[in-house]
Amino acid sequence: MSLFKFFSFCLPSRQSKRTLVLDLPTVAVSPPSPTIQDSFLLDMPDLVMREIVKNLDFLTIQQLRKTCYSLREFVANVKVDSRLKDFKIEMTGDTILGSATVHMKGDPSTKFIKSNYTDNEDNCEVKTRGRNIIINGNFADVFSEDFLIPMLKNQRSVLEKLQLGQCEFVFKQGQEVHEPGLFENVFDSLMKVLKSRDRQLQIEDLKVYVFGQDQLMQLLHYIDLKSLKRLEITRLVDTWKDLKNELMLDLSVLEIFENLKELRVNNFTISSPLRSIAHVPELHVHMHTICCDDVLKYHEDAFLLNMPDLVMREILKNLDFLSILRLRKTSYYLREFVDNVKVDSGLKNFKIEMTSDTMFGSATVLIQGYSSSKCIESNYIESEDGCEVKAGCCSIIINGNFVDVYSEDFLIPMLKNQKSVLEKLELGRRVIARNNDLSVEIAEKVFDCLMKVLKSRDRLLQVKDLRVYVFGQDQLMRLLHHIDLKSLKRLEVWQLMEIPTHPENNVKLMLDLNLLECAENLKKLSVCNFTISSPLRSIAHVPELRVHMHTIHCDEVLKFHETLRTTNFLRKSLIYHKHFPDKLRFINTLRPSRDVTLFYDAISQKIHLWHNAFALFYCYN
Repeated sequence: MSLFKFFSFCLPSRQSKRTLVLDLPTVAVSPPSPTIQDSFLLDMPDLVMREIVKNLDFLTIQQLRKTCYSLREFVANVKVDSRLKDFKIEMTGDTILGSATVHMKGDPSTKFIKSNYTDNEDNCEVKTRGRNIIINGNFADVFSEDFLIPMLKNQRSVLEKLQLGQCEFVFKQGQEVHEPGLFENVFDSLMKVLKSRDRQLQIEDLKVYVFGQDQLMQLLHYIDLKSLKRLEITRLVDTWKDLKNELMLDLSVLEIFENLKELRVNNFTISSPLRSIAHVPELHVHMHTICCDDVLKYHEDAFLLNMPDLVMREILKNLDFLSILRLRKTSYYLREFVDNVKVDSGLKNFKIEMTSDTMFGSATVLIQGYSSSKCIESNYIESEDGCEVKAGCCSIIINGNFVDVYSEDFLIPMLKNQKSVLEKLELGRRVIARNNDLSVEIAEKVFDCLMKVLKSRDRLLQVKDLRVYVFGQDQLMRLLHHIDLKSLKRLEVWQLMEIPTHPENNVKLMLDLNLLECAENLKKLSVCNFTISSPLRSIAHVPELRVHMHTIHCDEVLKFHETLRTTNFLRKSLIYHKHFPDKLRFINTLRPSRDVTLFYDAISQKIHLWHNAFALFYCYN
């Protein structure tokens, strides 16, 4: 005979005060014998009753509990473990949603149950297992009596996850409507249940919304500190506008949560010191103040440096570059270790911009194991207290000159260990309408920092596209000395001046580009505000030119024409020139014409060349 049959015979015949919802299997019931009919479950010896209840699964006990008041009291006193796996409370408008996953007795499987409790004038409408019933009373009180207390009061095993969800906002006629006091009522009911227990609730993962410090401390008082592994705290507000007002949270109590592995705090600012949570390996928090000693303690608790060197190297090889950067900033020793291991930065693009008081650093990083990339930006601003560093929504003050801080914090970590080919590298000024000035001293200091990084590398930097502002020949040669010229495909050189002016008003300095003769894969060269003193033949292998030459000759132009013809390069090239001694020979050699005036006008400014269908076209002024 099944237990359900047994109970149906053993219970006294009486009417329930309210409609019951029981999921009983449909079975054929034979007429009860007089002996069984006269016996009642509650008349059995207490020991027998306890043994019967202990061998029932939680859902059967819940159905038994709702049969009568006496059985409800008996079940509550026996305190059979609910054996919940996870438990969730959510609120929205005038409804409370309770759900749980229950381990089945004698079965490795689990069962998911869910009930909704909705305010229905002075009553509560309960929706569960596809059925609706009406129960007298406030819906929050009915939820507590019918779901919260039976579920959590006797939970003894470890609960994998407990969630107390956000009371979401309901919009009626375009206006935001919030059910007043609903969250407080449910929270107070939860506190009553936890307070009535004979032990602290063991939870591995706790996700909770609270209005502030007081509610959080009340809840954590009833949680077993040693069982908690993950904690997420989110601020609850009456309206979204309230999030603009900063609210502090003291988490000093978490110092004794020794097994906590992850902490996330949303929309709160933590006022307690970082050392109180430094033992937590994964942190997603907004601190009001952090100190050097706290950060070092966070590093010590991570114990990475106690691992064997080989293990550490393998860990680093499997981390993406952004994670390595965060690890590098943890302590001096980890910074040295990361720099010595020389894990490839995996940068795609790198950009350096400057003004008289600010360094702008940006880079595009390839994420390891993914085809995607991520852009990171940091600004280093000169301030009275040192250097203000802005990255994302965070801002911190670091002692030291802003250029030096930029070099240590951004330039060195990014470029020192770059092994793969860099798609694009830019070094230049940032023109701001309010502040166009750039001192020579700052520009030279930034350039020197870049040279130190490139000089410290164990290989030439491979760059496809290089765009650089320099003061003159010396800086350009120093930079190109550390660049793998065979990897270079595009080069753009600008003259750097303290006060930008129009190119036509600039005094053009001379630039010798003979070095580029061995940049065999160079496809485009653009030189602005410089006059090139070296012969055109040194760059005639580059199909696309935007240059101002001091002197050009017929043979050099024809050699460049041959480059265009053999490569079938279809883009235009623009060659300015100051002197063209044998220009008539060039005109006659290129294409004699019946129209004499067409070819014997002075070519005083430029030759505009492009190649199409193996023919050379040119324009001249």
